[in-house]
Amino acid sequence: MIGLIILTSMVFVAYFIFAITKTKIIKYILSPIISLLYGFMLFFIGMSISSVLYVVLAILPVIVVAVHIILLKNAK
Repeated sequence: MIGLIILTSMVFVAYFIFAITKTKIIKYILSPIISLLYGFMLFFIGMSISSVLYVVLAILPVIVVAVHIILLKNAK
């Protein structure tokens, strides 16, 4: 279950980085790197005791991407 949460957060982080980056080359390089680093960070925080921090960091990308998509739909 924790692995699914980590993968979901990684996908949302990659999407957000991909959406806000302007340069095409940086877009394809930065998205996977930041996503993997975020996944490793969540993995090691999830293995530690601070579960409240883990939940906040796991849900934060989902909320940010949802707000970003809502703002994009309202701008059109």
